[in-house]
Amino acid sequence: MLHLITAFLAAIHVFFRSRVDTSLDVLALRQQVAVLKRKAATTFSEPEVIHFFSVVPPTATEPNRLTYIAFIGAIVLAVALVALGVGLLRTSAR
Repeated sequence: MLHLITAFLAAIHVFFRSRVDTSLDVLALRQQVAVLKRKAATTFSEPEVIHFFSVVPPTATEPNRLTYIAFIGAIVLAVALVALGVGLLRTSAR
């Protein structure tokens, strides 16, 4: 019941707000939408952002140490898969 009264009072407050407050809110929302559109356009169109870890500098002679993360991830995935299989086999045996 308290939520209903609070929502009703908030609706009345929004209804009786001044026109200047409403126009400022609309202007702020338009600004936020413009910023988000600009970020989305630059973030997904630049290949440096999309392929950050796959870019190799021209002076590189051996792999970067960050490539070891892939091996660690593969080991963790294999251990989790084995644990899942053992858990499923134990559950189905009961």
